[in-house]
Amino acid sequence: MRVSRLTSALRPHRRTLASARSAWPRVLALLAGVGLLSAVLSVLYGITNVVGGTAWLALAALLAFVGATAARDRSLETGLGVGGVLLVLGVGGHLLSLPDTYAAVTSLRVLRDLVVLVFGDLTLLRIVRADLWAVGIAPAPIFATWYLLLRRQYALAAWIGGLTLGFFLLTGDAGRTAALGGVTSALAVLGFGTLDRSGASWTQIRELGIVLAAAVVLARVARPVTAAVFSPSGDASFSGGTNAAGLTTVEGSLNEAAGRIDIRGTLSLSSTVRFTVTADRAALWHVAAYDRFTGDGWVRSGDPNDYDDSLRSPPGETETIEQRFEAETAVETMPAAWNPVSVGSDVASRTRVTALGGLQPTQSFAAEESYSVTSERPIRDPAALRDATGSIPDEIRDRYLQLPANTPGRIGRFAAELTADAETPFEKTVTIEQWLEDNREYSLDVTRPDGNVADAFVFRMDRGYCVYFATAMTVMLRTLDVPARFAVGYSTGQQVSETEWVVRGFNSHAWVEVYFPEIGWVAFDPTPSGPRQTVRQRRLQTVRQSNRSGVDTARTRLSAARSTATASDNATPTPAATGSATERATTTSTPPNQSRIDEQRGAVAADTAPVTLTPDSSSGTESESAVTRRSLLTDLSGPDGLALAAGAVGLALGASKVGLLQRGLRAVDRYWQPATDSPRQDVERAFDRVEAVLGRQYRSRRDGETRREYVAAVQQRGTRDDRLDRLVHLYEHAVYKGAVSRQRADEAREIATQISREASLLWRLRRGTDR
Repeated sequence: MRVSRLTSALRPHRRTLASARSAWPRVLALLAGVGLLSAVLSVLYGITNVVGGTAWLALAALLAFVGATAARDRSLETGLGVGGVLLVLGVGGHLLSLPDTYAAVTSLRVLRDLVVLVFGDLTLLRIVRADLWAVGIAPAPIFATWYLLLRRQYALAAWIGGLTLGFFLLTGDAGRTAALGGVTSALAVLGFGTLDRSGASWTQIRELGIVLAAAVVLARVARPVTAAVFSPSGDASFSGGTNAAGLTTVEGSLNEAAGRIDIRGTLSLSSTVRFTVTADRAALWHVAAYDRFTGDGWVRSGDPNDYDDSLRSPPGETETIEQRFEAETAVETMPAAWNPVSVGSDVASRTRVTALGGLQPTQSFAAEESYSVTSERPIRDPAALRDATGSIPDEIRDRYLQLPANTPGRIGRFAAELTADAETPFEKTVTIEQWLEDNREYSLDVTRPDGNVADAFVFRMDRGYCVYFATAMTVMLRTLDVPARFAVGYSTGQQVSETEWVVRGFNSHAWVEVYFPEIGWVAFDPTPSGPRQTVRQRRLQTVRQSNRSGVDTARTRLSAARSTATASDNATPTPAATGSATERATTTSTPPNQSRIDEQRGAVAADTAPVTLTPDSSSGTESESAVTRRSLLTDLSGPDGLALAAGAVGLALGASKVGLLQRGLRAVDRYWQPATDSPRQDVERAFDRVEAVLGRQYRSRRDGETRREYVAAVQQRGTRDDRLDRLVHLYEHAVYKGAVSRQRADEAREIATQISREASLLWRLRRGTDR
């Protein structure tokens, strides 16, 4: 009686425990869905962190979650319909934000941009209104995925969330953490969903895994190819990006980076001649400018347009520079002194203009091809620049004062302290330029820092190359509300006559362009020119001694023979082209309040240990073996490693799909059965192996049929094999008598291995060959 009462009392608790056991797969599936959506949101947050709009993104995501939760009891058609409407509204809002919506739609530029986004080099950060795009697109996948998860439509939810993440993988905006976390979460949704209901299966998990793995690999493998098809140049024949050892060069990291530049660690130099320039004066040969700083690199927003003879001249007084560039090797860039206003009629049809005013060829220039450019460069008059304190157009302020929301505040405080005595934007610019030049060493051999590169270079690093100098100066100016942008191209090069310069790959350079009201963009170069020239001169001497081809023209060989190259190689532009110590002296010879600056910098950075850097080599280039190892580790921890891991997972899932894994296991089973601690289990396993072989060759053992009866029936259908009788004897002795020696177990394993091998096609072919 008491037992009955106790059973009755425990019955509700048993039901509760059973209910809890049945609920945990659903809970875990929902948690995995949250992980998938978090991966998607992390990509969108990364965009808004750079361009703004994070608060609006958070609000849009919250409303989508709340709306999906409220609509969970609605029909599936209704829920998917709402998701579709949200997608249309998001895309429509982005289109309406374009300068000319009608032209963008009717010219199919939207479709082309979508293709380039997926397969080319147009990351989402290159969209002009990337903030509006992120906020507008976010609600649709969040609503649809969460709604489907609540409706227990796990497979469909995983597909929608997974395809959204796959899109971000293809555009290159999803990092390793988002990619791995999102892929794992999508598979977990299906896995736990399978336990919660029968709507998902291993087949679906496997197929989704193959698709997501293929997306990761495609993002790494297909993007360079399709970028060449859809990029402005349309040609990937230019090979200046690496040196003979396959190491990335300064030129490859800058002038081949197209719409995005990722700041790297150690780089090498390319001494190959790229251009011969004929011009009436020296200049920095501008290739491209970048407006958006991501914290670890630069992005150029906006789409290039066809050249139409309508390039604008700077607003202030200018000097005209007529130039003619002749390509010495195949190149896919189009340098020109800033500000280009017209190009020769012979190349006008193959020229495009970026949203920031740079020139791009639609196809690469072959060796000995040439083009002409006319530029109007703002006159660099210190007095005029000092007086240029007028209002800045809203378009310039919005575009060239951008900084990521998580930029450390100390870099702005330090910039303000450094320029406390500077009264005008020009004086602030010169002060920062001089401080960087005087307080940081030039070196190509650096360890790329984590986090914000500009902050690291100011507070944690002692050396770097032009990219670090220009990035730090641009960010510091922006914290002071001085519009600045990151510019790349080539320094003047080796002067071989009064109006002729030879430009090599190692003349690739980065500098800063600062906007002054009523004047325009003016170049400033914070990188120390003396050490840079020494490094490049030594590099040139080294390659000349090795008789490497392509490092000289007839004019430079003559110049070298006359021993004048040392004095003229890599000549720094005149003060009219960029800042100089002489010109800076006209404003201030030393940074104002230097003692207070040093004290402030020490206080701000007291909690930060300096980065340990590899010593600079005598030639200014890296040890190729050391950098090869470092590059390999970097690649395997970056997109290459992610693609390799995804490829391995995809191959494994694909092999499972077509049965290769099962066949492989059977093949291993034929040739190898390791011994265990139990002789009896070894004998049983040996007979099971032989039974599987006999089942494929003859028939399977019937229910109720003993193993001896089965072997006897097989012996009657085929050639008699005494080994089968012996194996049956060993099996019966092990199972029914309960004892078997290690020697007999090894004998059973050997019989099974022999019969399995003889049954294989490989064994038959081998025996036929021996005969």
